[in-house]
Amino acid sequence: MATACPAARPEIPSKIGRGDGVTALRIFACFDSGHDADLHALFAKQCVAPGSTLSVDDWSREEVPHAGWEDKLRGRMDGVDAVVVICGEHTVAASNVNREFSIVQEQGKPYVLLWGRRSAACTKPFAAKPNDHFYTWIWDVLTSQIDTAVRMRSSVEPVASEPRGLGRR
Repeated sequence: MATACPAARPEIPSKIGRGDGVTALRIFACFDSGHDADLHALFAKQCVAPGSTLSVDDWSREEVPHAGWEDKLRGRMDGVDAVVVICGEHTVAASNVNREFSIVQEQGKPYVLLWGRRSAACTKPFAAKPNDHFYTWIWDVLTSQIDTAVRMRSSVEPVASEPRGLGRR
């Protein structure tokens, strides 16, 4: 059964239509819920700010693995366009982040590793690749990197009618 720590689940504003005809990218915010809930709350607030092209549609949950949890997590990941991994000092040891990040990589979801704490030694998830880079928390830089990751992923995604492994030309 899923358990949640009330302190780790801050009130997150929901994004109601933007009203300008622009569709926001749906983001899964992956973070260490035991140490970085404050960073998640800050990120979520920035996503609902005027002019944002991002919408936090789902996020990390502190769950004890149970029957079906992996399938539920995969289903939640299917509903987003990209993943932002908000990295703090303990990210490498955060079991929920490492489980989620492994599924992100397995599904080939576009992702960005965000350096969450300016004055701290942030760590990457254990399964991060050597060439995975951190991106600084400057909104324009971050949104540009997410847009690029999504575009790159969609340019190599197989078309539904093509055999798996063949991309668009």
